[in-house]
Formats: sequence, structure tokens, C-alpha cells
Amino acid sequence: MILSKIKIVLYGIGFLLIFFYKFNKYSLLDYLLIPIFIFSYYYSGIGLTLFFLFIFSKYVKFDLILKCFLISIFCGALFVYITYLFDMYEYSDVNFYRENSDGETVFRHPLGYVFSTYLPNVFLYVSLSWIVLRNHKLSVFESIFLLFLNYVLYDFTDTRTVFYLVNLLIFSLIFIRIFNIDYKTRVLGRILKFLTIYSFLLFSLLSILIQVFYDPGSSWMFALNKALSGRLAYGYYAYDTYGLSILGQHIEYVDLLDVNQYNKLFVVDSGYLKVLLDQGIVLFIFIFLGFFRLGKRIVLKNNIYLGLAIIFSLINIMINPHLLLITFNPFIFLLAYDNKNKNSVYI
Repeated sequence: MILSKIKIVLYGIGFLLIFFYKFNKYSLLDYLLIPIFIFSYYYSGIGLTLFFLFIFSKYVKFDLILKCFLISIFCGALFVYITYLFDMYEYSDVNFYRENSDGETVFRHPLGYVFSTYLPNVFLYVSLSWIVLRNHKLSVFESIFLLFLNYVLYDFTDTRTVFYLVNLLIFSLIFIRIFNIDYKTRVLGRILKFLTIYSFLLFSLLSILIQVFYDPGSSWMFALNKALSGRLAYGYYAYDTYGLSILGQHIEYVDLLDVNQYNKLFVVDSGYLKVLLDQGIVLFIFIFLGFFRLGKRIVLKNNIYLGLAIIFSLINIMINPHLLLITFNPFIFLLAYDNKNKNSVYI
């Protein structure tokens, strides 16, 4: 209740600051985004926190945003551990299970959070943020420590996708460091350049189309849907039920905590399809153009570490709804910077 009142005050200050917002040719895009955000908030309930942070983030250095993200995650984990230790939170002892391919039931420990997948997914973005901040200074010890934490989280939560992604991320970094690869490298550099610029387009199309045209009668689609815990079927159902909108729409989802109340589960875990359904076609196009411009600037800056972080975050968004969730993904704020902005040292 206290936090809600504080947020109301902060939102009021945010609206006042907009009236003193300095207008120039670089802020023109912001003024185009303001009515789109307002309509999206009206239709789909997109967070005002995201709106204000996006509008004003360009006035601080992006590395400060990453540092604040890491500090907030650490403080949040400490808070969750204390509440779990003293049994202060009703959802901190929810039990989750997964049945493996051999029929064995595996307990997935939530580690004090609401869902067992929460902390591993946060850890992916913690790893990406740490790698971007450390850049070429990232040591072997830090890489090994990240791999160790990744295994510990996997052992407790059985969150396989994040486990594989973090392992692939660290081994990719080691490979890049050993062979001194950047965007100017002939073959691999061109591949990374292509992925950095076009990842959003490629992964969003793949993720959206495979859900829109999902056919349970297809053996490979049915197997893939099962491996992805029903994500394709839920995405198809959401698209078939609600369709696409121009400026967004309100969709009532039912997560695992409410499934007993509604006698059904209804979620869309693909971040691309979820934003397209919830926030509408117009905002989705703006986000696509933002990532396209961002990728080109990253390549021009030859920042292979930031490029790798963007690629892996966009891969993860294919099966997780983290595109606009700032509790997970701080990299969405990179879209707020332009190539003339001195506060982003990365692009």
C-alpha cells in the first residue's frame, strides 16, 4: 500500500516533467511515442513505469541503468530470502514439479520466489548485464563463477532453457576472446553482424508464425509444443481468440497461481507474440525499428559484447515474455538513446 502511494507521487512528478521536456529534432520520436503509449495504456494496461523510464532514461548513462538493475536484483533476492526464511510470504513455499521424458517426477524449487523459473530467468539478464559492463575486462574467474551459479540454479529449479543459454553465452564469449573475433572478422564477424541487426526480425517472425500456424496434427509441431510446455498451443489459442489490434487490447491471462480459480491455464510466454497481441501492431513496429537502428549502431561501434547480449536476450524472448518487462530486461532502454546521445557509451 505504501509503495502504491509512492508510485502515484512519482507518476505525478513524471507528468509534470513532460511539460518541461526539451524539444529538439532528436526528441521528435519521443513525442510520437507518447500518444502511442497513452493509447496502449488505455487498451492493454502497459506500465506507466516503463513509459516514464523510457522517456527519461536518455538523460543518464546506460551503464548506470545496468548497475541499478544489478543492485535492485541483489536487494530483491536478499529480501525474498529473508521473507522465505521467516515464512512471511504466502507464495514462497509453492511446490512445482516436472515430469521428465523417462517418467521421473522432478521437484522444481522456487527458491523463495513465486515461480521456479523466475530467478533463473533473472540470472540470464544479470549475466548479460555483467558481461556488457565488464566488456573485454571480463576475467576467466568471472566466467567460471557465472557457469557455477548457472548450474546451481539449474540443479534447484530445473529451468533448462536458461541453463543452456547461459552456457552457450559463456562459451561463445570464450571463443570470441580466444580467436579475437569482432564485427570486422571476415566470416564469423559477418554472421554476428547480420544477427545483431536482424535478430529481432528473424526471431519475432519465427516465434509468431510458428504459433499462428500451429497445427497439433503435425507430429513435429506437436513434439515441439510439448517440449516448450504448451507454449505453441497457448499462443495459437490467444491469436485465434483475440486476433491482432492496431493500438492494443486487454487480454485476461490465467497463470499457475490462479488456475484453480478459473479451472484453466491461459498464458502467452512468447514475448514477441504477447507484445503484438497486447500492445498492438503500431508499437510493435516501433520496437522493431528501434532494434534495427540499435543493431546498426552497435555494429558501427564494433561493440561485440553488447551485440552478443542483444542477440541472446532476443533468443530468450522467443519463449519468455521479457520484451517489455523491466524487472527482467534492462536492454529495452537502449532504444531510447540516439546516435548523438553522449550518455550511451556503448552505441
